[in-house]
Amino acid sequence: TYSIDMDRYSATYAELKVELGKECRSGFHLLLKMDEPNYNGYLSSGRTYLEGGNDVREALRDHIARDGYGVKNDNFQYDFDNNVSTGQAFSGMYPEYNLEPDTEYVIAYCGKNAYMDVSDLYFSEPFRTKPLVTDRPQDNKANLVMTYTDVTTTEFTVNFDFDPAKTAAVRFIS
Repeated sequence: TYSIDMDRYSATYAELKVELGKECRSGFHLLLKMDEPNYNGYLSSGRTYLEGGNDVREALRDHIARDGYGVKNDNFQYDFDNNVSTGQAFSGMYPEYNLEPDTEYVIAYCGKNAYMDVSDLYFSEPFRTKPLVTDRPQDNKANLVMTYTDVTTTEFTVNFDFDPAKTAAVRFIS
């Protein structure tokens, strides 16, 4: 299963919790905006697939299995002679960057087994990213501290420190 870690998301970043059963070799997903086209219009809104019929869901499942973001079950093992999974389940995290603030998303996902058969398509509970705070810097909880040292006319060094418990991502834009 894929779900959002409600303690680890912001306006533009989210950590997805990934749990793969011992029979699952790998999981594949796409994060879809609920009410807008996705991937430059190549895919419809998440709601289209969530509420759509089997043909629409199968098309999305096949696309995700082929072109979605993948997570490997590092604990996967399979005894092909006895046709049984011998490994363990997997729990991990997948980071999603460049999300749009104050936007509703859903995670669409599927998995593959030892024979590379694709599972059914599943959806997480929809979630909304947080609004981007741009006019109240005092509301920033990251406690990001930047200092500049070794400043010359051609170069400088940037040192930064932050509270990892309150900071999901740091992005530098030049």
